[in-house]
Amino acid sequence: MEILNQIFDIASDKASNLKVNDVRIGLGYTAVLLENNQAGLAYTIHQDFIEGCSVFHSALPLAGKKARALLSFLKSDQSIKITVGLATANALMNHEKQGMQTGDVIQNMDIRLTDIVGMVGLFTPLITSLKEKAASLKIFEINSERQKKGVLSILSMKDELPKCQVAIITSTTLLNHTLDDVLDLTKGCREVVMLGPSTPLIPEAFKDTPVSCLSGVIVVKPKNILRIISEGGGMRYFRDTIKKVNIRL
Repeated sequence: MEILNQIFDIASDKASNLKVNDVRIGLGYTAVLLENNQAGLAYTIHQDFIEGCSVFHSALPLAGKKARALLSFLKSDQSIKITVGLATANALMNHEKQGMQTGDVIQNMDIRLTDIVGMVGLFTPLITSLKEKAASLKIFEINSERQKKGVLSILSMKDELPKCQVAIITSTTLLNHTLDDVLDLTKGCREVVMLGPSTPLIPEAFKDTPVSCLSGVIVVKPKNILRIISEGGGMRYFRDTIKKVNIRL
């Protein structure tokens, strides 16, 4: 919760009187579009969806509300509300910054042949490259359906992650209130990367943590990404609607 509070405080200062023009809660991702045409993304986490046909009770419509009102969802106990709050923060904060590097995260990481890399959350496209660059790769996944061969239960992370020199952490850990605990296990790591479209590009929020790199996205074609999300599309469909960026801390 500490990092979410930091994100809330910093993003609120940048919100001014901006209003929200559109909110799309898709099956894979959620997007928030501001009236200045900046958009932000966050993974749609489903673990505590409320029974029934409405996710938000007495909060609709979301479009037309002040950005600060949606940012307040970051303080909620419901993951789906935190998702909307984080997407709002990313709409406000994920834009071009000085020192930002473009491209895939692997190109911007310090990985050595002797390293043990811990991956919290399954990022399948990175597996081959990481196995080539490091001594070994340990993948921890909370979703039992994704715990296939070579993927470890999240229960083993407490013992195994502190042995790693490099940690790659999915930013969905912000949505289920697990990030603070995960970061406690990475204090001995040389490199700690927050990864994924949910990543808030807010270095100040992570200044007192082991995080060394923020790897996220900037939305460059807001209207296109709203359509993709409404149709249930995910990362593989985003393509030229986003720019992958990295910020060293």
